[in-house]
Amino acid sequence: MGLTQRPQHVWTAGEISKLRKLYPAASIEEICDAFPHSTWVNISQVARYRGFRRARRPFKPTGNAPVDEMLAKLFQANLTFSDLDKECRTKRYFQKQKWRLKPNYNRLVKAIELLDGELAVRWRE
Repeated sequence: MGLTQRPQHVWTAGEISKLRKLYPAASIEEICDAFPHSTWVNISQVARYRGFRRARRPFKPTGNAPVDEMLAKLFQANLTFSDLDKECRTKRYFQKQKWRLKPNYNRLVKAIELLDGELAVRWRE
């Protein structure tokens, strides 16, 4: 029928050790260059099977100063948007990222107060 099976690569202990060091912080390109025999999908599946995790990246800035400071504090506190929704009782407001398009300042103030901050208005004179 013309069907051929690709030879499978068996990961050695040295390769797994190298993956353990690279996987948390290196870029995808660097990891793929280090393991030319495998695709990114295969590498990430091996890493997931072995229990390796990528390091969390900070949230992208929005250009809205109070929101950006809230995101920075959320990252420092090692909380997720689902944690924030549970604590603020905002259903899935932060998880769905509705605050990026049309911010609801009542919910943002709840989140800022939960993270031990306060929202203040300063008038230019």
